[in-house]
Amino acid sequence: SPLTLTRAWCIFEVFACESTCSAFHVAMTETVSARFVDDMKREGSVASMHRVLHALQCETAEAQVPQDRENIFDNIRRTV
Repeated sequence: SPLTLTRAWCIFEVFACESTCSAFHVAMTETVSARFVDDMKREGSVASMHRVLHALQCETAEAQVPQDRENIFDNIRRTV
């Protein structure tokens, strides 16, 4: 599963982009980007990625500061 999406602040950044119709970009090295593109070209890869994203449990995301986590998810719950 995507390590980034186990962090509450990263979840909030994705949420903020989605709720403001902003673009969301992921920084990768050229090597990682090329591997990702090659992986996505394989048959079934997109469906596999969708399954991984669908299985994510955002509620289990963590933050170094517990109050940050609580505030992030309170904000998301109020908005969604």
